[in-house]
Amino acid sequence: MTSPPPNANHPDRSRHFHTWWGSALNILLTVVVLAHAVVLFTFPLFDIALTPWTVAALLLSTFLLANVHWGLVHDACHGSLFYSKVTNQWVGRVLSVVLFYSFEGMRLGHLLHHRYSRTPLDRPDHAAANCSRLRSTVVYYRQILGGDYLSKVSTIFASIFPLRAVPWWMKTLFGEKSMQYEIGKQLKKNSALHTTAVIEHAIIALELLLLCVLYQEFLWMVVAIFMVRAFPISLCNYLPHFGTPLNQVIYAENLQAPRWVAGLMLYGNLHGIHHRYPKLPWYRLEARRQKRGQAHTGSIATAFIQQLRGPFPAPVTKVTCSASGSEQLL
Repeated sequence: MTSPPPNANHPDRSRHFHTWWGSALNILLTVVVLAHAVVLFTFPLFDIALTPWTVAALLLSTFLLANVHWGLVHDACHGSLFYSKVTNQWVGRVLSVVLFYSFEGMRLGHLLHHRYSRTPLDRPDHAAANCSRLRSTVVYYRQILGGDYLSKVSTIFASIFPLRAVPWWMKTLFGEKSMQYEIGKQLKKNSALHTTAVIEHAIIALELLLLCVLYQEFLWMVVAIFMVRAFPISLCNYLPHFGTPLNQVIYAENLQAPRWVAGLMLYGNLHGIHHRYPKLPWYRLEARRQKRGQAHTGSIATAFIQQLRGPFPAPVTKVTCSASGSEQLL
């Protein structure tokens, strides 16, 4: 991987750069994503045979829209999905809950990622110092092949515990040196934020129950939907950070990708630009890259291949082994 550019640790000074066409595009994508979610939930109510063709259509559309859906939630976390703060928060909350994420938990966690990226709290491409190579490798592949998405969904269980016990729960599951533990400590400091997250988790629990009731004898279909959504989100989530210099919080790769691939990722391949200008909407990232004259730092195909080779050895800095076997991805 390439070295970080000069002044990579300068704070972001970007401003929202919304346009009418960008907002219209976000509205269109939001409608498409939510319409697809409605189809997934209501499909069993229609007298349509579950043939291999219908199954393939449902799963393929879920796969293709997975990172589009996550990309919209991501921009909402940064307040850059829509110009209106209220619209941004409520649309982001609806999109997030439909993705089975708590919006408040996701926003808090993602902003902490921007604070701690490539520090000992957030470098899942490196094995933890006190874990065996085998265990770290198993945990690593579990994360990038679907576990990242599923672990975020599983935070619903944290809502079972009272506020004061949330940090303890996160520390027990993920270890003291983990992003999840940091999120737990932040939630403990803000009871209103925790209450909102609990409400969102309750709605998600009802969604899951509804899916199980509607699909009944086709519960394997629910599992398949989760897996084809989990795989692309988890595989792409840390891709622009893989193998980048440690302790360079603001640095990430700008990967060259075919336009249709970049579109399906909402230009998440230009993550270096995003870390410099986190409030810049996704549809402005490529223009900003060109304006700054920044070359791509690699190919997305090469990055995928490198990521699949497995984790790096533990860095020199000692990291406590978490209960899950390595530092956790957020």
